[in-house]
Amino acid sequence: MKKITIALLSLLIIGCANESQSPIIGQWQTKTCEVAPDSLGSHAGEFGKGIYEFTTSGIINIYVQFYTGPACTEEIELVFFEPTNGVFMFTDLGKTTLQEGIEGNILELSFPTGDPEEIFYIITNNEACFSNSLEFNVYNSSYQQSGTSAINFERCLVKQQP
Repeated sequence: MKKITIALLSLLIIGCANESQSPIIGQWQTKTCEVAPDSLGSHAGEFGKGIYEFTTSGIINIYVQFYTGPACTEEIELVFFEPTNGVFMFTDLGKTTLQEGIEGNILELSFPTGDPEEIFYIITNNEACFSNSLEFNVYNSSYQQSGTSAINFERCLVKQQP
């Protein structure tokens, strides 16, 4: 009986050790609900919210959840957007003190072309806010090499509950 207890305790400790992953892992949604542009073809005129999934394998998957109206309450379809330029990868480099004097994290982004870039983010109240150089929008995302680590608290993503 004592051996079984020790074995179960060991499994619990191993399980907890594996959960110490990056706080950015999971699905994050844009706050705004926006009408789809004509360039989205059959979805033009529908409303949507962007969903960015940061996976444990270091890939950022991009989706749009389409809705019937501007309140974005009645779902129509979840669409995966295959990156036209290749897969976007990330590595969480850990905690740091940001230029605002608050504690945040460094995220290294690897693009299909070009060198990896470091951006900063902070998570508070289930919202992930990123450096001004990185924008996650409803229908696209963009990165501009700005040389600043200042956090944009106006365009944060909201954590989706599983």
